Amino acid sequence: MKKTVFLMLFAALSVVVQGQGFRWVQSYTGSDGTSERKNDIKGSCVDSEGNIYIFGSFSPEATLCGERLLPPEIVTDNSKSILVAKLSPAGELVWHKAIYTTHNTYAYGFSEVGDSAFMIMVGLKLSHNMGGFLYYLDTLLTAADAGYLKTNDSIFGNVPSNAFITFDHDGNVLEQHIIDVGYIDTTGLEITCNMSGWTPPNTQSSHVLFTHKVLSSERFKVDGEGNIYLLRRSNDDVPLPSSGPNTYNMLSIDSCNLGALKIVVDGRRSLIHNIDYGPATCSWNYQIMKFSPHFDSLLGSVYLLDSIGIYHHIPTLMTHSLKIDAQNNLYWAIECDNMPSGAPIANSNSLRIGDSILARVFVLRYHSDLYATDIVQFEAINPVHPTGHSLRIHYVHIDEETNSVFFSGNIENASVVKYGNDTLYLYDFGGYWLRVDRDSLRPMLYAVIPGHCATASGVAAKNNRVFAQLLFYRVEFLGSTTTAPPGGLDRGFAIWDYEGHEIAFTHYNLRLYKNRDYDPLVVDSIVYLTGVVHETATFGNITVPGNGSSRAFVAQYVDTSFMTPYVYHDNRPSQTIYWNQTMIFSEAAGSVGLTAVSSSGLPVSYTCSDTSVAYVDGTTLHLVAPGHAVVTASQAGNRRYRPATPVSKQLDVYSAGIAPAPADGLHLFPNPAKEVLHIALDGHRIDRVELFSALGQQVDAPFSNSSLDLSHLPAGIYLITIFAENTIYKHKIIKL
Repeated sequence: MKKTVFLMLFAALSVVVQGQGFRWVQSYTGSDGTSERKNDIKGSCVDSEGNIYIFGSFSPEATLCGERLLPPEIVTDNSKSILVAKLSPAGELVWHKAIYTTHNTYAYGFSEVGDSAFMIMVGLKLSHNMGGFLYYLDTLLTAADAGYLKTNDSIFGNVPSNAFITFDHDGNVLEQHIIDVGYIDTTGLEITCNMSGWTPPNTQSSHVLFTHKVLSSERFKVDGEGNIYLLRRSNDDVPLPSSGPNTYNMLSIDSCNLGALKIVVDGRRSLIHNIDYGPATCSWNYQIMKFSPHFDSLLGSVYLLDSIGIYHHIPTLMTHSLKIDAQNNLYWAIECDNMPSGAPIANSNSLRIGDSILARVFVLRYHSDLYATDIVQFEAINPVHPTGHSLRIHYVHIDEETNSVFFSGNIENASVVKYGNDTLYLYDFGGYWLRVDRDSLRPMLYAVIPGHCATASGVAAKNNRVFAQLLFYRVEFLGSTTTAPPGGLDRGFAIWDYEGHEIAFTHYNLRLYKNRDYDPLVVDSIVYLTGVVHETATFGNITVPGNGSSRAFVAQYVDTSFMTPYVYHDNRPSQTIYWNQTMIFSEAAGSVGLTAVSSSGLPVSYTCSDTSVAYVDGTTLHLVAPGHAVVTASQAGNRRYRPATPVSKQLDVYSAGIAPAPADGLHLFPNPAKEVLHIALDGHRIDRVELFSALGQQVDAPFSNSSLDLSHLPAGIYLITIFAENTIYKHKIIKL
């Protein structure tokens, strides 16, 4: 009864109309009773009407919007199941589909197909020993119905498959294909397998090891022409370990025997990809395969690294994002803790991994023909722990409207990063997003997210706004600090403009045990946010309960101002630079300290216009030679203060000694002078006196009774010209 009351109350909260903020949140969880992420959302998209389509996994007895995700007659164990669903802009469940077997099914990739369909990639087991039945998209299949999805092919035995299923927006299955990978040895014979033993029966080659991820793929994309780009992590060319089949959890086949990959579609037709490794290849070398629409043919394939001459093992190569733009260019973000220095990129014009061992993160761009055209690399150049720092790209977003690409992620144990030839100043243990020009991939702007373990795990952009979900133990935003509850990470929703100015931040107040990248979706005035809750979370005035189990959620945030471009208004307080320092020095002084301060307390920086006269090192001015220059004090501001108006002072450096001796009979005193300069000339009458600045401009200086009034003039070096009968005297004076 309590559960029914909650659902009715939740439904009421879901349709409350607010001018700005969270309008509704829907969530689901099951009966697994653990913190494992069996309830999760792997991918999502929206249509032009504001409906959202979600793809993910769920545990037994899960419900969404009051509906069971599996029929009550399906008796389940604790296996993970697959969910595909459509929610309306009002938060109502329009339709849903589910897949369940007694073996875990895996939600892998998600991609939109045109404007009215989407494709999912699912890992599931389709053998005659599949636990008695398979609940597949509202259809209950038994072992006798295995041919419904694919024919039985002797190559597979008891090996899982990958299903690629395309739905229209009404939930109809437009097409589906079951993809498996087979192997052919160098003599042209098939390599068969049986997962139960080291040496399978009836094998044509003796070295073989299979695991449940035969395709070894979790990401794919569909381009505007319907071609499918499949990212596959491969160990195709690694010899088997002698210690037994459990040493690696990836596929391994001796390179002496492997001749070709056999991509089997629906158990009925085969697409052959011949292997050409060269002398050696890298372990876990990624591979991109390009298929024509409907998996009719294999159009091309390329490995990440050119294998020639490389024998390194790469134990932690990870890919965080694969995106495709309107011109069908692929963007691939990669991270590796031990990438071989100088490793060549396959199928490129001599592109290579950076020579520095710290060049751990890079982005590759491929043309649609799988030719690698560009590489940009991130390198931490001031690591606190040279062997323990990390920088990650969690997400890539392509903004067609502004012809730019966004990267987002976090950095640990470093703060200064080289991106190509540009330097980024980030925040140690903080997050960032970086906007680059799509044509040149050069940085345009970036935002720093201070805090502890702060990460921008997904970004979207529209109308001069950047939207991101933040993950953090502590985050600083809009002058305030938010800290996660004890025992876990926390999340929030943040908005900037394209210049990196902070606009708004909303704290969810939830605790996470694990992290994944959740992408905001923007349509008109709506932003959709997805994720996982482990404890009770608050979205504005909407509460989502948690009891330690994973609970997947979809939240709708509405703000009508999102419909128009954001106009930045700088509400930060101003600051002023105070600098009361006379800038007249003898060359003999060597160096002097600069004393400007800002009203904000932020440090002041300096520049000198002529380094042949003096140069600046921090707050020290080093005097080089006599002459004149301009020293400028600046304060660039930060997230809390506007930049200060720079203050400039003329610098006069004179040679050792106070001043040159005047001409015979001419007396100037005191020199340097502060208020009045007295002038006496033996045996001559002074007719007039003119005074010039160091830049040659005449200045007003009243002269009477043999005295020159300097009180109103700024400090500096001046040139005095004295006209006396038939003689003109010129001399330098110093005004203090």
